[in-house]
Amino acid sequence: TLIEHAEPEFNRRNQRVWLDRIEAEHANVREALAWLEQTGSAAAFLRLVTALLQFWWFQGQFAEAGRWFERAITCQGDAPPSLRLKALLGAARLAVTVGDADRAEALVQEAEALQVATDQTGSGRPPIALVASAVAMIRGDATRAASLAEEALARFRVAGDEFWLSIALGYGLYIARSGEVERGTALIEEALALDLARGDRYYAGVRLSD
Repeated sequence: TLIEHAEPEFNRRNQRVWLDRIEAEHANVREALAWLEQTGSAAAFLRLVTALLQFWWFQGQFAEAGRWFERAITCQGDAPPSLRLKALLGAARLAVTVGDADRAEALVQEAEALQVATDQTGSGRPPIALVASAVAMIRGDATRAASLAEEALARFRVAGDEFWLSIALGYGLYIARSGEVERGTALIEEALALDLARGDRYYAGVRLSD
């Protein structure tokens, strides 16, 4: 409950307070993860792992996060498809971050198959497109990366989730790298405005760097 309450706070004005609070509980969190994995409580295990992604991300603990996510996606049991999809995409994002394009691409393909099999509304598609865009950029295909980023952005504008919309807008970096510098820059600036309004200093810093 604590971690799930903290998850959205990691991207708001008091993110440093919440990062420090969860860091103080990190040893207990590891014990809880190990216990849930041993008891076979797949849904609870995946809930905790996926809720911790932003915490590990902001702390730069990509190796530890990657290990837990790899264990989570192989966990069998009662986890619903939406939670498994979230775990697959988290693992893919981490693989992208450490530059493992092959692993990220395999995870994206698995996520796509799960989404097609279980999600007829297509709600899982936008985040899949974002991760696939990042994989394409690692592969050096700026045109495909930009196309996938545009697809995700259009869907997130309709969905109205401001956090994910700002993430998608940040992929204006890929659009700029594909040759549309002015449009890409405008999207990054739009993302920066959303990040500042939300009080997300981490991603505001990323946008300024971009």
